[in-house]
Amino acid sequence: MDFEKATKFYFENLDAQKHNREMCDEYLKLETIDQYAIVSLFKTKSKFVVSSRQNICVQHIRRLSQDEILIKRDQIDGHQKTPKSDAVEADAKFGVIYLKRINEDYTYFRIYQLVDPKGSIPVSFINSMQENQFDAIQKDIQSKQKM
Repeated sequence: MDFEKATKFYFENLDAQKHNREMCDEYLKLETIDQYAIVSLFKTKSKFVVSSRQNICVQHIRRLSQDEILIKRDQIDGHQKTPKSDAVEADAKFGVIYLKRINEDYTYFRIYQLVDPKGSIPVSFINSMQENQFDAIQKDIQSKQKM
């Protein structure tokens, strides 16, 4: 996967990321702060007895070197453009995407995130969410290859 395309995908292309995440109901850019930061809203679909969850983050992009990018997501308490919702406010402790160019065709990437979804969630649902995350990453790779 091309380094620049991967960078653009994870920082700018929220629609494609939403499309690749089965449980995602909304992934919106609420505000562009500058070329290095946006405010985004991520909201999951409600399923059976589990309410939807959402979090609002400032997403920063930082070039560590010519061949390394770090995209960091920091939760904020609210934003004036957040649509009204009855979703539970998840606690996103941190989210980081690290991209490193290996060569013209290959990019190493790592994604770390720690989110407390808050509230009561059945164990079986938590396990399926972990599987969905893995599927989403595989779909991300396929999407970036088509760009």
